[in-house]
Amino acid sequence: MDDISYHCIARLIEDCKHELSKVKPSKLPLLDNINMAEEKKKDGSALLAKKKKVKPRKSRDADCCSVNFLKCVLHIFNVVFLFAGAGVLGVGAWTVAYRHRYVTLLPTPTYPAIAYLLIIAGAIGVPLSALGCCGLKTENRTSLLCYTYFLLISFILEAGAGGLAYYYEVAVEDELHAELNDTFLTNYALDNAVTNAVDSMQTEFKCCGALRYEDWRKSRWHEHDPRLLVPDSCCKTITLRCGTRDHPSNIYYHGCIRQFTNHIRDHLIILAAVGVGMSVIPIFGFLFSCVLYVKIKHGSATELPRARGPGARAHAARGAGGTAPVTSRHKRSLRRPCPLHPRDAPATISTISDNVSI
Repeated sequence: MDDISYHCIARLIEDCKHELSKVKPSKLPLLDNINMAEEKKKDGSALLAKKKKVKPRKSRDADCCSVNFLKCVLHIFNVVFLFAGAGVLGVGAWTVAYRHRYVTLLPTPTYPAIAYLLIIAGAIGVPLSALGCCGLKTENRTSLLCYTYFLLISFILEAGAGGLAYYYEVAVEDELHAELNDTFLTNYALDNAVTNAVDSMQTEFKCCGALRYEDWRKSRWHEHDPRLLVPDSCCKTITLRCGTRDHPSNIYYHGCIRQFTNHIRDHLIILAAVGVGMSVIPIFGFLFSCVLYVKIKHGSATELPRARGPGARAHAARGAGGTAPVTSRHKRSLRRPCPLHPRDAPATISTISDNVSI
């Protein structure tokens, strides 16, 4: 009888194991389902990260042309540009103050225009350096953009003044040969500015007339007083009405046009060298400021999503047609156990062996 009971119990136990092996996964406890979901989620996120291979964002000092490096270079450039602008301003002011005595004798206003262009280009240097320093300190893109545009304007002014001076240095001789003698004969003693310029030229260059001293006998001034053969400024020793005698011992015989042309051309060479030479400096500042503007713009564009926060990123993802990412707060809420199904509660499985009474 004991053997029959033992065999019956063993047969029942085998039947229970067979029935348990047939239980479906949906009949498993809630805790096992949650653990399986979390494992699948981890595996999916790992695979997604491997596929995307997201590279870490470079810092401001990641490469040789970093933002801080460019700011340091532009600070040094501002100091150099300030002194260069002061030099250009000084050359232009010196030209206007000491080299404009004979401007009224020139047929075109090109010579004074070159000097005024250099003055404007040099005067821009001081406020432009201050604007550049403020823009670099605050990293304000509007200030940097204005700084870049004004550097371009400064380059155009200086290069234009230098190129114009080089061009006029070649053309001034022909203009003076065509117009200077007419200016002497027509406007002397009738225009005070021309009269003072002619007298100053003949005294400084020790010459008489534009081409030769005989030209004064064809002028309107000679018609007014025929006894005066040449102006008193033609005399070697200037006295009142010394121009009534045109002897070589009393007056200069050669004209002023050659010396005046050389005087203007020599100064135009200086203006051309200053304009073209100084116009190279704003080019470097223009290039560095453009690179810095682009880097600051891209840096602010990449940092903007981080500054908005997780809620804004989720809203942006929904607006783009994607799904909102699961944040750490959502993860904590998913991990929180349900009050009706406590996490530590033991799962009970009713089997056939529970109903067997031995």
